[in-house]
Amino acid sequence: MSINKSLLEVSKELEPIFVDTQNETLGNKYVSYDKLIKIVKNILNKHDLIITFEIESSESSIKIQGIIIDTKTNEKLKSGFINYKIPEIQQNNFSELQTFGSAVTYLKRYILGILLPIATEKDNDGNNSGKKN
Repeated sequence: MSINKSLLEVSKELEPIFVDTQNETLGNKYVSYDKLIKIVKNILNKHDLIITFEIESSESSIKIQGIIIDTKTNEKLKSGFINYKIPEIQQNNFSELQTFGSAVTYLKRYILGILLPIATEKDNDGNNSGKKN
């Protein structure tokens, strides 16, 4: 079976995933990465698929891409790299390591949404995106 056929079977099993976390700063609710990956990984593995993430970083940015691999055929589906500039100012008294970890987790959630037809709630983390202060 090709990776496309396996992903079709995965998509038939994916059901909407309900929120379980609230952003303390913005107040919006979203599906946590822990919940998302647990559900997705179980369904992918059932169809002999695995997901991995490739991460590259520098002092000022993170590049990350998701890769779904068919363990039977070694076919791969890549999300393509997403580049994220790390803010110079630490928010919420986060250390540099916490800021990095938070950005990686955030990007992984969105990459899963790029690679798979995952229905979640309206996420408003970018609610001020593109607006001038």
